[in-house]
Amino acid sequence: MHQVEIQNDRRKILWRGQIGNNRKRFNELLEKLRAIERSNSDTIAGIFMNPTGTYHIPIQHFLESSGYVVYYIDPRVTESARTASNLGKVKSDKVDCVPRNVYD
Repeated sequence: MHQVEIQNDRRKILWRGQIGNNRKRFNELLEKLRAIERSNSDTIAGIFMNPTGTYHIPIQHFLESSGYVVYYIDPRVTESARTASNLGKVKSDKVDCVPRNVYD
């Protein structure tokens, strides 16, 4: 399973859910992404992903081959930034998946 959250440039959540790690669910996610792009007359600038062992590779490849740019955000690397940002010591996937300087 993959946890997914789609936000606009003002951090408004447009969709949140989880998808299975298979082609059928990837296609459903792609349809959601495209529907959101159509309804907002905008394009998705990037997809931020927490690399999880090798589990992220199929969805990363699928998204890139569908024309999206994928960025890795590894919470092990960003721990000091989260602590410096006063986010605490408890890991939160929702917080980890959003790079703070992109929208500020």
